Amino acid sequence: AMNIDDFKNSFQSLSYNSDENMNVEFTRKVEGVVEKVRKEDKWDKALLVAVCILFVGIGVIYSIMGIVKFLDNPEGKGFWGYGIYVLGIVTVIPYFIYKIRQIKHARYDVPVIKFIANVEKRYALFQLDQLFILPFLVLAGVAVCYLFADGKPLTVQSILVAQIPLVVGGTIGFIIGLRLWCRRKKPILDELRSIRKSMEG
Repeated sequence: AMNIDDFKNSFQSLSYNSDENMNVEFTRKVEGVVEKVRKEDKWDKALLVAVCILFVGIGVIYSIMGIVKFLDNPEGKGFWGYGIYVLGIVTVIPYFIYKIRQIKHARYDVPVIKFIANVEKRYALFQLDQLFILPFLVLAGVAVCYLFADGKPLTVQSILVAQIPLVVGGTIGFIIGLRLWCRRKKPILDELRSIRKSMEG
């Protein structure tokens, strides 16, 4: 639970500050949404850890497959796809670790206005740090070209066809992510903004 002094400091300027019942109701409302954020952060952290483990697992499997492919045909380029994809995974793992640490160091005992601002930043649908995923997407796009060609020379047609599973997968992933955000994050953000509005009014 948040410190009662933080609550007092956060809404000293409220027009109903002298009304004890309103203060208690406001405090309960804030404590309720803070608990929701705690639970959501816990869910996000578990999901990120699972994705991180999945990517590491795929990286290990693809490394083994790449080595086997190389030993089978050292002169060919069949192993390039596996190697480039593993490189892509190496670039994105630090991003997942950063997001996990961001949640781990989240503060729930700061003044309400600061808490709302922090959550708005972390729960935004589009965030600047998401650009760190771009190197992985680029490398994955290159990797599937080599995996699809399977040692054969790359052509414009084979490169374009190879991108279809990546585009379809990316689109499905974005739709799922958007639906999850609308169902899980948006209601919390709406509630926090309602609290801020009541404080400013």
